[in-house]
Amino acid sequence: RAGAMLRPALEKTLTAFEAREGVRISRSYNGCGILVAEMQAGDHTDVFFACDTEFMGMAADLFGPSAVLSSNQLVILVRKGNPHKIKTLGDLGRRKGLRVGIGHEKQCAMGVLTQRTLKADGSGDAVMKNVVVQSPTGDLLVNQMLAGSLDAAVAYITNAAGHADRL
Repeated sequence: RAGAMLRPALEKTLTAFEAREGVRISRSYNGCGILVAEMQAGDHTDVFFACDTEFMGMAADLFGPSAVLSSNQLVILVRKGNPHKIKTLGDLGRRKGLRVGIGHEKQCAMGVLTQRTLKADGSGDAVMKNVVVQSPTGDLLVNQMLAGSLDAAVAYITNAAGHADRL
């Protein structure tokens, strides 16, 4: 099991390992909160790659000691050309009617980190008034950006990888 944002980083290595060892690895990518809930409900998991250390702590009783293997950065995604002139988190709350997407605080590490960042920035209440979707994964936010149903989204930089031509 792995947080959805880790899929691009893991998939090539897992596929190569399967080919080399002649085995098949069952994968489950989703929001880390959802994955932890599944494991706590009894779904057996051999390995868990979480997107944030907080979720490793929630699953600590199911595994041995954890280790930090990577990091990622939250970014504000906008359409190419930035038509709404969004440059800061505060900008996400200043314009009435802006359609903003963020991660769901209970379902993914991205959502937890977004809420922490909004609180630290002091823009949380204003931004939340423009939030029209809270998603369990950043790739879903990217898809909504690409489809035109969002004006901006807070997601991981890796979620936007491969979409620089439009975002």
